[in-house]
Amino acid sequence: MKEQSLDATKARREFFRLLGEVRFGGKRFIIQRWGRPHAILIPLPEYHRLKQQDLLRGGIRSAVRECGDTAQGTSRPEAVGRALAEALAREIERET
Repeated sequence: MKEQSLDATKARREFFRLLGEVRFGGKRFIIQRWGRPHAILIPLPEYHRLKQQDLLRGGIRSAVRECGDTAQGTSRPEAVGRALAEALAREIERET
């Protein structure tokens, strides 16, 4: 779904209508000021999905770093794979 851009003044005037369109219609709005984007209104489920993706990316980066520390000095693929799986499991456990 494409975002609709609107000026901050108009967004302020029509805020409750916009909230309804976001919540019930799944619409997205980019709020601009002086012609430049400043904020976005998106449905809450989409926000949660984006937040989870961001946490997952951060967890994967952290697990890969930890895996590198654990498997350093070995070139055996199974050792690296095992270290990565263990690091990912620890990261997932940490976030829940």
